[in-house]
Amino acid sequence: MATATNVYLMLYPKPALAKVLLDRPELLKEVWQALDRISDEALMGEGRVYGGGLHKLEPRELGNALAERILKILSKEAYLSYK
Repeated sequence: MATATNVYLMLYPKPALAKVLLDRPELLKEVWQALDRISDEALMGEGRVYGGGLHKLEPRELGNALAERILKILSKEAYLSYK
């Protein structure tokens, strides 16, 4: 329930994903749900732990987290765009 105090810490899609979402805005919810389904264990496995048990995940580390569902969504989109 934390709130980022500046937008630097928020997530923004890379240009390729942003274009897909502009062309097919109905996929936004599906991508969001796929991100939400990445397990805590997968996320914590990419970051580091500080004293007292604080888990920290930097943007590059987040990029290493598993996101096969998003790739499937984008693969489906690529397939649909060629039909």
